[in-house]
Amino acid sequence: MLELEKISTRCSNRYKFWQNHNAYNKLTHHFSKGFTSIPWLKQKKNPIGWLCAINRADYAFIKYMELLQKSNAAIPDYLMIIDDDTFINMNQLYSYFISNSDEDGYVPKSSTPVIFAGCRVRAAVHQIRFTFPHGGLGIYLSRGALKKWMMPIHCNDTKNLDHVELCRRYTTNPTNSETDNANVTIGEGKFFRNGMNLNQVFKLLFHQGNINCFHGDWFFGYIANYLNISRHVVPKGEFPTVGDGGMSAMFFDGTDRESAVEGVDHDYEKNRTVAENRLHAIMGSEIYKPQHPEGLCLHSDWMEKVDKEFVVYNETIYHKVNPNLMKRIYRG
Repeated sequence: MLELEKISTRCSNRYKFWQNHNAYNKLTHHFSKGFTSIPWLKQKKNPIGWLCAINRADYAFIKYMELLQKSNAAIPDYLMIIDDDTFINMNQLYSYFISNSDEDGYVPKSSTPVIFAGCRVRAAVHQIRFTFPHGGLGIYLSRGALKKWMMPIHCNDTKNLDHVELCRRYTTNPTNSETDNANVTIGEGKFFRNGMNLNQVFKLLFHQGNINCFHGDWFFGYIANYLNISRHVVPKGEFPTVGDGGMSAMFFDGTDRESAVEGVDHDYEKNRTVAENRLHAIMGSEIYKPQHPEGLCLHSDWMEKVDKEFVVYNETIYHKVNPNLMKRIYRG
């Protein structure tokens, strides 16, 4: 319990924590201290174990990409990072990502750099423009995004605008401002050296930096939205028919519908084109407030849905599937 209190106290002082990492900015200021608060941690059966586990997907992603590069194996069309209690209807997902992809559409070819969330969590726009994936329903990185992640960054390559921006982030002194966006990082810049790729940079951050106060899901939201390895969300989105009918995602991503939608269309252009709007939501599945999940987010740990087999079989992605049902699905 003493160790738990030490971690909670350190993370509660978010200004001091991120200042120590030379990364206090508008994004890190926003990161909630709630998940490291004592009342929150006491809800867990094994709080220390849970804290150690929240970044395991991040470590695994970095290690996997390192091994993939060393083996010279082919980069997959999509890398899926999901929980072990998540069911995925692979036929439906394959059709969604591959069979029906359209270069100019909401789901592009896998060669296009794009990162999807099975369920996207969105902060209040008046606070900050930041989205991150709810880990239970998965993170899905295209081949194009993985290639950009592994591409060496050369600061003298002025023709590569993505590299120019990254070099500016990593070589410019932070302003420590809550409003300036140009130099926003989570502290990885001090590990960057010319010619490194992002996987190498974050490997050093994760192994030498202290990230207990950084939730693992935020990592994928950060690299998608801030590091230019995912394209901007496009206006030709798709919105779910369950939940609130996509009102939340529609507000943030915009819509090309001819008829105006009261309360959302008036500023969609501004929301969609901001630099940080790069994390896509599968089938428009988004949560803005826990009481208003949309699309696939209905099938996460925010909702207690009737556990009937026909419901799960017909869903594309479903989280919190109990072991017995998972066995019946895959073994018949």
